[in-house]
Amino acid sequence: MFTNLSPQQTIDKLRDVYVSDNFQFDFNVSMYIAGDGNKYLRQSIIKILTGQELPASKCGMYACSDALKQNFEQLTIQFN
Repeated sequence: MFTNLSPQQTIDKLRDVYVSDNFQFDFNVSMYIAGDGNKYLRQSIIKILTGQELPASKCGMYACSDALKQNFEQLTIQFN
């Protein structure tokens, strides 16, 4: 669904998904970042969030989802 968005824009859209339903985030986010076609998107997202340059083979859907959740939780703590 986010095929024409940059990695940063994708993170912003996924933040909206997290805010709307953080308990089902893994399920909801899988529609957007799962699959072989999105492996470089996941790699870019992890690099933006963590600053680590990981190979695409280490940037699976759940690794990316965990990095996103951790980032979103930190933002929630900072703003509360």
